[in-house]
Amino acid sequence: MMTTEEKLTLTYTPSNFRKQQSKLLKQVANSNSPIRITLPNKEEGPNQDLFVISAQDYAEYQKLKKDYMQQIDYEIGELSNAIPHTKTSDTKKVEEWLRED
Repeated sequence: MMTTEEKLTLTYTPSNFRKQQSKLLKQVANSNSPIRITLPNKEEGPNQDLFVISAQDYAEYQKLKKDYMQQIDYEIGELSNAIPHTKTSDTKKVEEWLRED
């Protein structure tokens, strides 16, 4: 199911995009509005979509992605610290632990 944002994004076929390429790229840059290009994929399944976004949106995406990954690292660290564990270099203890499952 398509989200409201996806429905509002203008969609172009590759040939239609080529015809209007200069105008569309200027539109993306000037108005910060993305465009969607649908590539037919008859042999391998459903069509593939490409989105052309402005540098501003891309920078925001990169920041959000970085923030999200840092949050995940933090949460994994917190969970790991909450689990009691011991360090050992005794191979017999390690082998026993691996066999427990």
